[in-house]
Order: sequence, then structure tokens, then C-alpha cells
Amino acid sequence: MKKSPVDIVKERFETRENLVDAILGLMSDGEKDDRTAARLKGAKNAQLLRIHAVLGEVQDRFGSKDALIQEIAKQKFEGKSPEQSYIEKLQGYTSRRLLDIHRQVS
Repeated sequence: MKKSPVDIVKERFETRENLVDAILGLMSDGEKDDRTAARLKGAKNAQLLRIHAVLGEVQDRFGSKDALIQEIAKQKFEGKSPEQSYIEKLQGYTSRRLLDIHRQVS
């Protein structure tokens, strides 16, 4: 039988607060603020687990969100220097959307 999100949180992180702290630890400094922490604390367990999985994948594969953005720009422009406006646009996207874009351009 499939485990519920609550059971997964308890098994892997012990408490919901530990999961929120783990997510905040994976975020870059520019993404963290008091509003973000408050919004995460109000999110559902399933959402928190998805966010943690996406941020963990970005961290493992690319090291940071900025490195992922640079990789996308490099692949999209294939050797040419990427436009700064395009990079700025990508910085406003979520990590999940950036991973989707990376899969499309790879």
C-alpha cells in the first residue's frame, strides 16, 4: 500500500518543520525571505515533498539554480553568448519550470 505524505514526512524528516528547514536549506539566498518560510509552513505535505524533490534534483545535478540557468542558456544559444534579458527572464522562473526547460533544450 502506498504511504501517505504525512507518513513519508514522519519517516524521512520526523517533523514537518524539519522538512521546511530542509527546503529552505536547499534554496539560494535570493529565494529565501520571511514570506517564503511562512508560505512553506502553510503548504500541504505533498507539495512540500515535491518542492524538496525538485530542489534536491537541481542541487545534485547542477549545484545551484544559477548553474542550471547558465546550462539552459548555453544549450539554447549553442556557443553564442546568451542574451542578458533571456537570463534575467529565466531567473524569475521556478526551479521546476527550469528543469522542464532544460529537458526541452537538451
